[in-house]
Amino acid sequence: NYYPTLTFPRTRIPQILRDRPYCVLTVGATGHVRTIPARDWNIIISYVRAQGLLPVFLGKSILTEIYAAKFAKEIRYEDGLDLRERTSPLEAAAIMQHAEFTLGLDNGNLHLAALMQDSRVIFGHNIASVEHRAPRRTHGRTINLAVDKSELACTGCQSRWYQFHAHQFDKCFYAPS
Repeated sequence: NYYPTLTFPRTRIPQILRDRPYCVLTVGATGHVRTIPARDWNIIISYVRAQGLLPVFLGKSILTEIYAAKFAKEIRYEDGLDLRERTSPLEAAAIMQHAEFTLGLDNGNLHLAALMQDSRVIFGHNIASVEHRAPRRTHGRTINLAVDKSELACTGCQSRWYQFHAHQFDKCFYAPS
């Protein structure tokens, strides 16, 4: 019921990151409903830079033959170290292990970060509830964030629907087509 623990030495991360504090931002999204708007990412980027952290961007656009992630063009990638499309899963895992934290909205890289010994993960939830998607781990630290239903009625909608076969959750069921 718990994630295994992986660990990599600091020598497995790029030289540019070895002697400086950095955080990882997983800005890619596989569907509109799993997207943090670029303007909000840019606020986060400005904040972490003001804290003395280098934002590092990780992710891949092609995940499988039929499953892909998108990266907003309006995100200020030039304000950090852009390693999107440039790391293997194991390289990304090592980078996330040694980061001050990894932050994103319910994506595979957050789960990968949660495997890492002593990693700190800030895991945003929206359509799937914390109880169904939060990493179960015995190591490191995870902060799960979700908007309360009083602020967004559809929070956790995917977790509340059962036996609904005609809908793909990459789009909002209630949004106009």
